[in-house]
Parts: sequence; C-alpha cells; structure tokens
Amino acid sequence: MLRIFRHYVPGLALLIFAGDQAIVALSFLAADAGGMWVGAGATGPKLLSVAALITFALYLGDLYNMRLGLGRREMIARLLICQGAAGVGIAAMGFAVPSLRLGRFAFFSIVMAATLGLAAWRAAWLSASAHDRMRLRVLVVGVGAGVLALIVVTLVVLGALGG
Repeated sequence: MLRIFRHYVPGLALLIFAGDQAIVALSFLAADAGGMWVGAGATGPKLLSVAALITFALYLGDLYNMRLGLGRREMIARLLICQGAAGVGIAAMGFAVPSLRLGRFAFFSIVMAATLGLAAWRAAWLSASAHDRMRLRVLVVGVGAGVLALIVVTLVVLGALGG
C-alpha cells in the first residue's frame, strides 16, 4: 500500500490505473495512426481529455475500488455503463470546446477499442485475483460433540463441491 496525501492506496489499484491509461492512449494513438480523421487541432489535448473523462467515469463506477469484489458480469456491466457515460461526456466536451472535437469514426473506434481493451485488461486481473475471494472460511467456536459433527459435514460438502 502506498500513502498518497494521507490516503492509503493499494498498489494493485495504481497498476490497474496505469494499465487503463495505457489502453486508452493506445486506442487513441491507433485511431490517429490508422489514418482516421481525429479532428482539427493538436492531438495531445484531445488525448488528455479523453483519458481524463474515461478515468473519471471508471472512478465514479467504483472500478478502482479493490475491496468491492466484483464478479465478471457486474464488472462488465459497470464498465459498459462507465464507457457510455464517458462517451456522452466526450461528445459534450467536443461540442462545448470545438478544438477537442473528434471525428465520427475516430470517436467510435476510440471508444470501442478502449472498451474492449479495458474489458480484457480487467477480466485478466479479475481471473487472477478471483481465487482469493472464493476460499471458504469457517470459524468454529466451542469444543463439544456438535463441533466435530459440523467439521465432518463441512468437509463432506467441500468434497462434494470439489473444493
């Protein structure tokens, strides 16, 4: 855990944040290098604004909360909601500030590539860390005969489940 401005931040959250930024930047630069019309003006401020809005949407969707313990479906649902909100925000910012406007196909390809990349990136981390959450823990308080029966039943159930 790192301490940043009197707050403890898990190292995994920073790693996922760095990966998210890399995926958004790569999707933007791939659209630019692919010959798509990204829009008039410099690409640096556009890239920063797109990355900032997507990161803000992911933060609001609690996708940087490592203690949440999301399942695969809930993570994908939250990611799609966040990307939809970020897409609306990117379009609104392009309307409000014309120098940050993106071309139509570039906008679509950036948002789609970022969504697919973020889903794959987060699914990889989710499958790598899912084994820790699926461990069954039982606290038995007592020493009577009922405790032995509880332990036997628990072991039988775990054996039947393949655990």
